[in-house]
Amino acid sequence: MHDDGALVEKRIDRFVRERLRPAVHRASVPLRAGAGIPEAVAEGCRLNLPLCSVTGVRAARVDPLIEVDHPAVVVEAVKLVEDHSGDLIVRLYEAHGSRVRARVIRHFAATDVTETDLLERPLAAPRAPFAADGSALTLELRPFQQVTLRFARR
Repeated sequence: MHDDGALVEKRIDRFVRERLRPAVHRASVPLRAGAGIPEAVAEGCRLNLPLCSVTGVRAARVDPLIEVDHPAVVVEAVKLVEDHSGDLIVRLYEAHGSRVRARVIRHFAATDVTETDLLERPLAAPRAPFAADGSALTLELRPFQQVTLRFARR
């Protein structure tokens, strides 16, 4: 057996031919001339998160659980906590690359709010300072900062 690399190359070639079949990949890429960061973020949301319609619902309008008053802050997820406590997780981020102050308004009953990490564990020291005022809280976010909030609903 020789070690000039030829044997290894032949094995790799055979592996590629036998195991890795060529596949067709399709990608949708929107192109907007003159778009800035806000327009690019909005276009990405429209492309990757299309609106879903629900049939068989009698209510003409469904109010959102969470509203944010700043266009640079995007609500990425609203979901129940993984520990089955009934608490709600709201994950949001600053998308325009600037420091912002935004009001997050909740439209559901909650007794407390804490900042958590991505695994939904409470943080010892919050990374995004916030002040709660009734059903609203004011967040201060750094550029592209992601924040996960846990709303206790007990």
